[in-house]
Amino acid sequence: MAFGSSLDQISPFAHSCSDLYEILRIAGGFDERDATSSIIPLPDPASLDYPDRPLRVGLLRNFLEHDALDDAVSLAAQGAIRLCASGQILVDIELPSAKYSIPVYYIVATAEASSNLARFDGVRYGFRHPEATDLAAVYDMSRGAGFGPEVRRRIMMGTYVLSSGYYDAYYNTALKVRHVIADEIAMAMKDVDVILAPTTPSTAFKIGEKVDDPVAMYLSDVFTVPANLAGVPAVSIPWSTDAAGLPIGLQLMGRHYAEAQLLSAGILLEKLRPQA
Repeated sequence: MAFGSSLDQISPFAHSCSDLYEILRIAGGFDERDATSSIIPLPDPASLDYPDRPLRVGLLRNFLEHDALDDAVSLAAQGAIRLCASGQILVDIELPSAKYSIPVYYIVATAEASSNLARFDGVRYGFRHPEATDLAAVYDMSRGAGFGPEVRRRIMMGTYVLSSGYYDAYYNTALKVRHVIADEIAMAMKDVDVILAPTTPSTAFKIGEKVDDPVAMYLSDVFTVPANLAGVPAVSIPWSTDAAGLPIGLQLMGRHYAEAQLLSAGILLEKLRPQA
């Protein structure tokens, strides 16, 4: 089911970065039936070996010092940085426009969701409410019962930003800022092999805890959204746990089509990870 066409991607889970490469090896590569697939050949698995030179690791300071960062996550990230410092080259980098990632993402994603999910009308496509007796009821009842509250919220937001008088102010502006974010990441990646940052600002919250505050829930994506907007590969690696035993992850971002190098850096981080 299409949600945000320019953002949707597969996101596999695995026990290790080596296992992730096996998924990439099978799922990646050119497919003549898929216009979005790349003709660039996949790298040889041997390239996943331990790097023969120190990696240049970019430290995303505006994430590592973010106001929303929990103490436990901050301590975990700082611990990883100290371990990396013993053998890798650390480079401080900034992404000035990354602070706009959340509003940009939720404008682009909801606009595309509004368009993609319009087909679920109960007539031509998707669920049809069995109690609907006329056309208006088919639309209203089918979409009301078929979509949950969060999906309906996103459809309404997307329809609003695409509406007459607001398209340029919101959607078109968001696309321009998205390009700026992507350009900043591309420039930063010229000086480093990977970028290190926390995956989320806090550990997992309880199911339903932030339902009444969707903005707070959206802010949980603040560190992962830039890679999604820029279309660069990224991997989240379990690093440690907080006092309650909840997992803390660290994120690595890489260059376009540099998944092997990204996963190689991930293997290195896994070897540095403190043993429980």
